Amino acid sequence: MTAAQDKKGRAFTGSPYLHELNLRLKADAPTPIPLANLTAFVKRALGPAAGSALGKSMLDALSYYKQLAEIYGGLFPDATIASLPEGETPDPSLPSTFVEQLPDKPVVLSVLDEGLPFLHQKTVNEGLSRFASIWMQDARPGPGDTAHLPIGRGLDHAEIQNLLDQQMHEITAYRACGAIDHTLPTQQRLLQRSTHGSAVLGLAVGKVSDKHLLMGVNFPPAAVKDTSGTLLPFFVLLGICYCLEQTQRLARQLEAAAPDRFCDVEIPLVFNLSYGVLAGPKDGSGILEAVMEKLSNISPGDLPGIKAIRFVLPMGNGRQSQTAGRLEGDLSSVTLRLVPDDKTPSFVEIWTDASDTADTKTCPELMTVTSPHTNEDVIVPSIRFGTYEVLSFECGTQVRVYADQRLHDGKRRNLLLLAFPPTVGLPPAELARAGDWSLNTISEVPQPIDVFVQRDEGLFGLDSGGRQSRLSHRKYRRFSAEGRWIMEDDPSLRCPVTRRGTVTAFANGTSIVRVGAELERSGDLSSYSAKAFPQGARPPDGDQVRAVDESYNNPGMRVDGTTTGSIARLSGTSFAAPMVAADISRSYGASD
Repeated sequence: MTAAQDKKGRAFTGSPYLHELNLRLKADAPTPIPLANLTAFVKRALGPAAGSALGKSMLDALSYYKQLAEIYGGLFPDATIASLPEGETPDPSLPSTFVEQLPDKPVVLSVLDEGLPFLHQKTVNEGLSRFASIWMQDARPGPGDTAHLPIGRGLDHAEIQNLLDQQMHEITAYRACGAIDHTLPTQQRLLQRSTHGSAVLGLAVGKVSDKHLLMGVNFPPAAVKDTSGTLLPFFVLLGICYCLEQTQRLARQLEAAAPDRFCDVEIPLVFNLSYGVLAGPKDGSGILEAVMEKLSNISPGDLPGIKAIRFVLPMGNGRQSQTAGRLEGDLSSVTLRLVPDDKTPSFVEIWTDASDTADTKTCPELMTVTSPHTNEDVIVPSIRFGTYEVLSFECGTQVRVYADQRLHDGKRRNLLLLAFPPTVGLPPAELARAGDWSLNTISEVPQPIDVFVQRDEGLFGLDSGGRQSRLSHRKYRRFSAEGRWIMEDDPSLRCPVTRRGTVTAFANGTSIVRVGAELERSGDLSSYSAKAFPQGARPPDGDQVRAVDESYNNPGMRVDGTTTGSIARLSGTSFAAPMVAADISRSYGASD
């Protein structure tokens, strides 16, 4: 057994995932987003609440991901960075036709996704767009953009309606407003037959008679392509701020346009975020979760013009993914299977509860890592929080280990993040060896150790070159004797690889609405729909469940494509969430 090299450790700040990305980034002096612009944008969105606990939470979250702003130009086109003008601009007036179509109690349903076809006829009611505004984060800044955004381009209702009134083909209109731009080195998602966003938006729109307003945030494809969650939370946080600011602005505009109908109007705001990651603390202490939790519990007057905020997220599709494990008692070892031809890093998170008497500065020795082929054991040494060390193996693989700590509800939780290099696509000396790596506790475990493998494989149409690594154990059973997926763990097997805890790490806040998927014909849970850890009386399979798959042998449902009339067939809890978001919008009184 050998110890790790680099005993002094090296410091990092903020997200260890972003630090790992920065170490691998090849760009020279990438163009940053000015941090002052980001801070000003967040403070403007929060208004009077910027100095409150809510504002501190949002600014702390932004600071956690600020390293992405610093290396932005190495990952995304420099041309999407905007310059914020000095001072404030007056709110533009709303078209009278837009105001007249609204119910007396308007509701905003905000869809945060990629490839949003905001000119689709399903978003149009009697010739008028239901979109109040949209932020294209991956577009060039537009002339006269009144949204004052740090990146990309915003379109308000009048601009969207103008595109519709010109009666151009949808693709032509997207080109005219910069939603499709071949001069940018990014994937033009709206040229695809269908996108994740087109399916989610079509389901979120709800029934034709619905009149709730829509708001959209279009993520850059590269942010979604990286399924480890390294990039996406940064854009989600900015997107949330955008919707907060635009909803407050909408309330002011409505009161100015029709004071008799909308005097002191307060608008409920419902968010649908159909994304998630497989690894994280999964106790509500995640950076993004903490922000959503505080926003879900705002008091009257905290955000003028906003009545209430709800977040709807999918449970995730990881029930059978073998990405969650728990070591406790004499269950002291689990296998990590690194697959060949994986062009992206593989991350493993190891979470433990820190005792009241534990060292508050150092994560203690817990584990050894055994390499395949050579069966060499390397100790993961005690590491100071906020630093990382390098485990070096005789097979040539070098694994960086980051130590971090979170405080949640007065309890401290320790994180060890193991970052394995890709198994292909780099010089041989920089690759990880594919095969079965063993994660072993040094002694009998006094308290549970949670092991989560981060998501790696890409979304449809956004292939990152990643292949999903998994946990394995000889006692784990995938299928029943009848050849069907096993839905629940058998406690008598005492297997460290579990289906419990496979819920997405974005959706563990107590106020977040979590949605699972089921089969339409039988009402049984879909085999992939993830399972959470017990939280009191909260259902572990989701707060609500919606039919996404027709049957066990015919999975999926028909969803909308990017242009009106096009369709696709997709499956997943991502498409259960927007149905619940639409229901919540209706319950707030948006439809007559």
